[in-house]
Amino acid sequence: MDRSELLSFLRDQKWAVEASVSVHGAPQAAVIGVVVTDELDIVFDTFDDSRKAENLRRNRKTAIVIGWDDGRTAQIEGVTDEPRGDDLARLTKLYYARFPDGEERAKTAKLAYFRVRPTWIRYTDFREKEPVVFTLGPSDLREPRRPSRGPRESREAREAREAREAPVAEPLPVVAAPADEPAFDETAWDETPADEPESLESPESSETSSEADSSEPPPPSSSAPPRGSDQGTLF
Repeated sequence: MDRSELLSFLRDQKWAVEASVSVHGAPQAAVIGVVVTDELDIVFDTFDDSRKAENLRRNRKTAIVIGWDDGRTAQIEGVTDEPRGDDLARLTKLYYARFPDGEERAKTAKLAYFRVRPTWIRYTDFREKEPVVFTLGPSDLREPRRPSRGPRESREAREAREAREAPVAEPLPVVAAPADEPAFDETAWDETPADEPESLESPESSETSSEADSSEPPPPSSSAPPRGSDQGTLF
């Protein structure tokens, strides 16, 4: 016996007995129609105001027995919930495939849908001289764990890895000047023409020279008497 054979057996059964606990702590049991998912979850419906609905909303734990006709049974303990949204749509579709009248009943009565997630299952087969007993515990029914991602990477190791993986910037290409383009000449920025010598005189010396030139006596007049003449001669 293995998990797949257990699933096949459960899906062959259409009815089950479900037990819940009342508000006074008393057990209450009822026959229900069930459908089983690939995860071994059990889905059933009931009237929204039924005793089992009220009990399960107050205490989510339940016990179920499936199969009793030919000496094979499955005892199941689990925790219930009421699916909503897309989860409910998926499960009711599965339920209506097994019980086509369930969709019509939902139109005329207020129904509640419960899902039992098993925490313990024991299958027994007494058809042979030696009974077959197969048990699944919480660790067998727990959802598969995700693969381990290994030890957590330290900050220093992450920074070193990111530095190694970072793309290396390529250097910009060096563009050479065309052969016929003249090289840059710094003397071209000199405002003094190359063929004009710079004056060595300062502004002050220029002004002094001008004043000295202006103080020289004027040249002799042409009307002065010539030397050696009697006129204007003094002894």
